[in-house]
Amino acid sequence: MPCAINNRRQFYLFLTALLLLIPILPACAAATPETVTVKETVVVEKEVVVEKEVVVTATPAAAAPVMEDRDYYYDPALAGEEISVVLYEGPGTQHLLPYVPQFEEETGIKVNLTQIAEASLIEKEVLDFTSQAGAYDIVQTTQDGAGVAYFASSGWIEDLTPYLEKTPGKFHYEDFSESVQAATSWPYGGVPKIPEGRPYSMMQELTTRIFIYRDDLFNDPTEKEAFQAKYGRELTVPKTTDELLEVAEFFTRPDESLYGISFEGARDLHIYAVWVHFLWAFDGQEWDPTTYEVTLDSPEAIAATDYILQLSKFTPPGHSTASLFEAVTAFAQGQSAMSIIWGPTFGMASGPDTQVSGKAGFGEIPGAKRYLVAGVGMAINKFSQSQAKKDAAWSFISFIESPTIQTKMQADGNAGPRKSVYGLKEIAEARPAENFSTRLASEKGHPWAMAGGVGTQFVNVVFTNLNRAIAGEVTAEQAMQDADAEATQLFQEAGLIE
Repeated sequence: MPCAINNRRQFYLFLTALLLLIPILPACAAATPETVTVKETVVVEKEVVVEKEVVVTATPAAAAPVMEDRDYYYDPALAGEEISVVLYEGPGTQHLLPYVPQFEEETGIKVNLTQIAEASLIEKEVLDFTSQAGAYDIVQTTQDGAGVAYFASSGWIEDLTPYLEKTPGKFHYEDFSESVQAATSWPYGGVPKIPEGRPYSMMQELTTRIFIYRDDLFNDPTEKEAFQAKYGRELTVPKTTDELLEVAEFFTRPDESLYGISFEGARDLHIYAVWVHFLWAFDGQEWDPTTYEVTLDSPEAIAATDYILQLSKFTPPGHSTASLFEAVTAFAQGQSAMSIIWGPTFGMASGPDTQVSGKAGFGEIPGAKRYLVAGVGMAINKFSQSQAKKDAAWSFISFIESPTIQTKMQADGNAGPRKSVYGLKEIAEARPAENFSTRLASEKGHPWAMAGGVGTQFVNVVFTNLNRAIAGEVTAEQAMQDADAEATQLFQEAGLIE
């Protein structure tokens, strides 16, 4: 009986080997039970071959979630598609890179990702849009609301409404705050977004400005006594604009190489990002959101500009040319008692390699009523070469923006926009200042200037004239009158006003 197995020991060895082989057999790729017939020889009175059916279940290798379990858009028909993605060179992009291979494995979609310096990114994207080449399937929206308004009002990016409608409910679009939804929608009419506002981008990275201060100085008994004697009140972390001026003046001691506050004064968008918080603190606005009438020469805007000039008296030397790096470095080197920074730069301002390590506190900007929504987003190129590529692009965007991946990215240090993620206790405790800035942007956020396709140019007009005032070339009033006239002409040329 050559086919018989001669004893029980051989049988069990055979069965064990068979079970080990089952997972790699092609027929066992499915998770359904398999029936395997083996022959066992038992001795009764004669050798008799007895056939037994042994049912074993092949355990499949770790696989992608089934469609019902996914919290992002997935279509198996898109396997084999190839998409091109262009993103900025920066932390938001670095945090998503580790998850690109996982996306490719789960969906079968190939991702070709290009990183471009942020200063050149919009120019590259606009060239692709105007040529309608469709070289990029996914584009980056920068300067948040301004970028979305520019691209969406120009007809260059896809309305994401139909894409969201076919995405599983587990994606939870409602997890993005009203401020974030408004900043990534068009047309824009304030926060919350207006009914006709449609989503055009998904926020990838979110932050805003926060106030930081030397906790050791504020708790020094000698400093407290001196402040009480001079101002007749207790030295506390400032909560109002008036208190901020007093404290900045108090800590300004050039002979000790100490100044009250550091922030940017150079001719770039960062001074706008400081100034606009005081504009809102004084109940001003850049323009009327219903009529687009520019209001930069209003009493509130002039007062905010004058306030910036008063604060500038208590900054380190060279304030009119101080960049973001220089303003943060001044605090890190112990040259300023306070600063107004982007949340993600808190580590640079007070980390282990600084002179103020372990001595910095953080909180809301004194007097602030709302906060600038800052960050970057992802959108689908209207001129992508096929609908399949657009669907594949949305699959990638929704994957990166999904609750699952956003939670992992946030744990790695990304400043993600989901309320459910930045609200996690372990994340808040791991990166408190950075998480605080994300929460402010989400819950008290107001988008960048969103004016058709001219939001970026509007910001340029404002910061150019702010810098003129800081440099002493013009008064606060003259700076805002000039800015108002230039912005009005800009809006007229764009057809926003007559």
